[in-house]
Amino acid sequence: MSSTVTLTYTRPRRLSLSLLAAHTPPPLLDLPAELILDVLELSLKDNKASTLAVVCKTICSFVDAILYRKVVLNSKDTISLFHRTTLSKPPSFFATHVNKLILTYNASPDSIQFRRVLDITSTCSGLRSLVLPSGYKKGAIESIIHSTRGDNLAEILIHSHEGLRSLYNDIDIPDAPLRDLSYTLPVTHLRISEPGDGFVSPCSFLSAIGPLPRLSHLQLSRRINSNEDNDQVFVHDVDYILRSQPELQMLVVSVFPLTWAPMSVSDIPQSSIWFMMEDLSKRDARLVVRQGEPKEWKIEWNGVRRANLGEIRDFWAASKYKDSNTI
Repeated sequence: MSSTVTLTYTRPRRLSLSLLAAHTPPPLLDLPAELILDVLELSLKDNKASTLAVVCKTICSFVDAILYRKVVLNSKDTISLFHRTTLSKPPSFFATHVNKLILTYNASPDSIQFRRVLDITSTCSGLRSLVLPSGYKKGAIESIIHSTRGDNLAEILIHSHEGLRSLYNDIDIPDAPLRDLSYTLPVTHLRISEPGDGFVSPCSFLSAIGPLPRLSHLQLSRRINSNEDNDQVFVHDVDYILRSQPELQMLVVSVFPLTWAPMSVSDIPQSSIWFMMEDLSKRDARLVVRQGEPKEWKIEWNGVRRANLGEIRDFWAASKYKDSNTI
């Protein structure tokens, strides 16, 4: 006598089509783009970018916008790695994503790293802000700025005047400005963040760089207890710049303590250069005198959140705010 055995298989619930909901984008994407960026910036403090990027393509695009809009090249390795990255994506990606390039590593002009820097600045053709370290000679400065193509370049920040001194080989007044001035024409904001060794007058700075007809904001720096004759030249040049450039909206002078006496920061408001600058500011409201802090130029891009606060307007707005609170 035969019997029939019926085998029953239970389909795992994970395979049940009835349990699969239609794919919907993350609720985060219902927010305005500015808020999405804020949320993702905060998330990047505790999460890897690669983790957020796999959520969906749109989130990945926002993460790219955060990571690439400010690029910091602070070593040989970071230059090499980012140079390799520029070869892995189409140039249009970097032209639209990289707004600010911060070069704090002084690569020798005859090195392969310097050539890579030029490749990077050329690829990031949409640059609006360029930060350069101290110490580059004239040809190196020319090459870097020229390689940006200059169509969108609105801000140049140089760590100290050591780089500008070498623009004209330690001659106080250069024989000629930079080779091709067309790429400097869009610049509206020029910053000399910290004073260097030696002295070069402010007018010599501007003469070395060449005409900047759109310049609206300028930062200069001076150290307390320096050569008094040079202090007089500095004040005279600041006064001349203000009088000769009515289109200049703001001129910030950062007064720094002595490098070998950090505690001298408390002496800044009592220094002769501070008094002379303050006196001049009473005659021209465009002049803002502020206390400078060594290495403060690096704070603007120290970490994800700080990096995203480093837009052109922030330094100037902060300087004006501090000035208004001291009156």
